[in-house]
Amino acid sequence: DGLSLFGKEPPEQVPAAVEAIITGLEEDEGLFTLNLDGQKVKVDPEELLDIVFGTLDDLRLGGRIEVEGTLEIFEDPDAPGGYDTVLHAEKIQLRDSLVDLTAPLTGGATGQVLEMLGVAISLAPNLEDPDGLGQQVLSEGLEEDVQARTLGFLDSAGVLHAELIEDEGPPNPDLVSVNALITEIDSDQGLIFLGTVPMDPESADSLQLKIGDDLIDVKLSTSCVLCLESDDENDELLQELEPDMRGRLTEGRFDDSRLSGGDLLFLVD
Repeated sequence: DGLSLFGKEPPEQVPAAVEAIITGLEEDEGLFTLNLDGQKVKVDPEELLDIVFGTLDDLRLGGRIEVEGTLEIFEDPDAPGGYDTVLHAEKIQLRDSLVDLTAPLTGGATGQVLEMLGVAISLAPNLEDPDGLGQQVLSEGLEEDVQARTLGFLDSAGVLHAELIEDEGPPNPDLVSVNALITEIDSDQGLIFLGTVPMDPESADSLQLKIGDDLIDVKLSTSCVLCLESDDENDELLQELEPDMRGRLTEGRFDDSRLSGGDLLFLVD
């Protein structure tokens, strides 16, 4: 096993990091025990130095997180190789709420809230800023709106923490792109929310569904609210739209505080 790299006597503690899906989660009096694809992780709020893109309340089964901390190694005769490990978390990053936006960036003077498509934008400390737009925003503010691309993570308050910002030229609300998880379904109004941005999928110029490697042309079903069926004479019901599916809109529009038009693709693992 991996501990054999240390010889017969592994160290009791080593720095370590892991990124994985939360497959187990227990809470006892504010202390969390996580299972990350087999690796046990202990989270003590008093020992946790930082949590990025959310709070401990955002931890959930199926969520992807990155944990850095100290790996405790101890003897366990029942474990493979006679040793077991526990990772004591010191830093956590939530990784499953990735959002990619291309749209007008507004904000005005230094210190004002930046927004794209009604989403508040915060520039992360580890920002990639190839065009210097982020530095301009931080030091001078925006003299006028620009078209920008931001890539980052939504926190529980709906703020996008951008790890990348790129200048895409003059602002154009008629040419926007969004790649995000569906966070909410409003069946009464026929809306889905890509990240936190509402869209009427019926307004899309085209609809496609990708299941694994299969790309299928689809349409909204007339017999099921916000369901997709094959775009052929068979009208086979394929997929009900639901939270945690990923949607990708390209060349869409943003007006009246919602998305419309464009090419809309839904991805299913």
